[in-house]
This record gives sequence, C-alpha cells and structure tokens, in this order.
Amino acid sequence: MPNRFLRALLFLSSYAPVFLILALKSHGDSFALFRLSVALLIGAVIGILIFWGIAKRHNPQEMVVLTVQSRDADLAGYLVGYLLPFVGAVAVDWQDVLAFILFFVFVGIIYVNSRMIYVNPLLALAGYHLYEVQATTDLKKRDATYLTPQFLVSKREWLRREDEVVVRRVMADALIEFPKDGPPSDSK
Repeated sequence: MPNRFLRALLFLSSYAPVFLILALKSHGDSFALFRLSVALLIGAVIGILIFWGIAKRHNPQEMVVLTVQSRDADLAGYLVGYLLPFVGAVAVDWQDVLAFILFFVFVGIIYVNSRMIYVNPLLALAGYHLYEVQATTDLKKRDATYLTPQFLVSKREWLRREDEVVVRRVMADALIEFPKDGPPSDSK
C-alpha cells in the first residue's frame, strides 16, 4: 500500500502546474473550478514534499549502474495532458467541473498503474532527470542479465554505465539520488 500512496502523491504533484493554470483561467468565471484548482494545487505541493520526506527516510546505498537509458524525453509526451486547460472554454457549470474531475481521475488511474509515475514536471523543475537503469549493490558484479530495470531520479545531467551512485530506494522499481548523500566511498 505505501507504493500506491507514493504513486498517488507523485501523480497529484505532477499536475501542480495544470492546477495553477486552471486556477488562473477560472478565476472570476467559475468559483467551483477555481476553489478545486487551488485545493489541488496546495495538495500537489504538499504531496511532493511528503514524497521527498519519505524518500529521505530510506537508507542510502551504493550501487553501480550496469545499463542506463535517459527517460527525460518521456516528459514531452506527458505534457499533452497539460493542453487541457488551454482547450475550449473555462468550466462554468457543474457538468464542466465534473468533466475535469473525471478526466483527472482517469488519467490518474492510468498514471498510477503505469511506468509514467516518475515523469514529473515538479521534479524536472527542481533539476532532476529520469533514467531507466539496471544497477546492483554488488559493486564487483558487472552482469545485468538478471537485474530488473528500475527508474532512477537524479540531478546528474549525464549518467553512464559503470557509474557508482548513492541512492535511496523509494519503491520497488524506483531509486532517487540526493546530491547531499555525496559520492560513493572508495570501497572497490
């Protein structure tokens, strides 16, 4: 269940910019949509703070990256959902507000149950990049054959095979690297 909770927090936080845009567009036109947007925006910001707080409670561990693929380009596809506030008129009646809510519920279900969970504009704005890696805690083992791919959220602009990282496991398939955790020790 903690994974579902963290996934829901990441989903909510990923739409913080949309909630801000909806609040600005609906101000003066739809009081209900304005209030809903502001409430969701506040929830989104609190959500990313909770996510970071939970991630920081996990113990750091050294890993070596065996395979790496940048996933930053996934953000462009995700931004299609951001077009919603700019298409059509602002919601002025309860049916329009309900339509917005249903859209976000359906997108949320897909988002939480998919690998899109780590594509997050707030993390990108904070300078984080997304990588799909196969990494191991066995710093001498260099065979990725039996390793499951995981997502790594890191401030590193570039990540290469054989790089050693200090990460915290946030979920079964997600790692995060905080710059303050420092470089790996010389325990080769």
